[in-house]
Amino acid sequence: MLPVATGLLKRLCGSRPFLALLVLPVLFGALAVRADAQQQPQAGLRQVDWYLLDLPPSHIRTGPDAGQGTGDTLLRYFMQSLQGFNQQERDASLQRVMIDAAKRDGVCAVSLLYTAERQKVLVFSRHRWRLETGRVLYRRQDAARFAPYMSADQRLDLVALGNDRRLAGGFVDQRVYSTAINGMIAARVPGETLYTVDSSESAVRMMALGRLTYMFGYPFEVRYLAASQNLDLDLLSAPAAGDPIYRDVRTACSRGQVGEKLIAAVDALLDSQPLPAEVVEAFSRWIGPTGYVFENAPDFNN
Repeated sequence: MLPVATGLLKRLCGSRPFLALLVLPVLFGALAVRADAQQQPQAGLRQVDWYLLDLPPSHIRTGPDAGQGTGDTLLRYFMQSLQGFNQQERDASLQRVMIDAAKRDGVCAVSLLYTAERQKVLVFSRHRWRLETGRVLYRRQDAARFAPYMSADQRLDLVALGNDRRLAGGFVDQRVYSTAINGMIAARVPGETLYTVDSSESAVRMMALGRLTYMFGYPFEVRYLAASQNLDLDLLSAPAAGDPIYRDVRTACSRGQVGEKLIAAVDALLDSQPLPAEVVEAFSRWIGPTGYVFENAPDFNN
């Protein structure tokens, strides 16, 4: 029996156990109604499903740091602060976000990379986190193999890199890395020097084993993945020639009344007060104090 119910029975019945036969049905009925009420969404509030992408260190789902990622702490702040919404979390892939957002309203995600293609389905917040753009990552011991393709300002010529048949690169399908990198992926000849891998975790393992010479990714993400797999991997990174240093990451929701109201509420919240220390500390911990810029940008959704 629940401790709460046991204590309540003792107070009500004392030394008269026969009364318990009369009290128990009423007591458990009341407890059941209370529990059901706590589980049910509040009537009249807009339903919002926050999709948690399996992209650490934005969302960390397992291990000692579970729930402490940049997206985790930011979402916790939103869910505690935003009023007028029934909010719940669910694990999902990026593909599922795009599919569901195209079908129904109330689909949202924090820390989603902005692209013009995604804007057709999603409405994005004005406030943005400008993170270092996707880069080419390679082992320090292989630095000399990349030197011929490196410019004076330490940017890689991807065309020349892709023509070197001695180098094998890896990427995750449908990830957005950068304009130049995704252009190289789109123009590749399958099976020659650039290969699809099922996840960034797999790419990191293949780098450690020497099966890949380089991979595309975000340095902060790859550092986390290497550490979480206990891999002793000393990596260097370089942006592709022509790419910007930063890319926009924003909160995004489905294009509908609920999604638009949620994004408006997010922007109003971030307009009204500075980010809490927990969010700032998470970004500094996982991305580095110089790896991102938080700013308010003009509205571009209309």
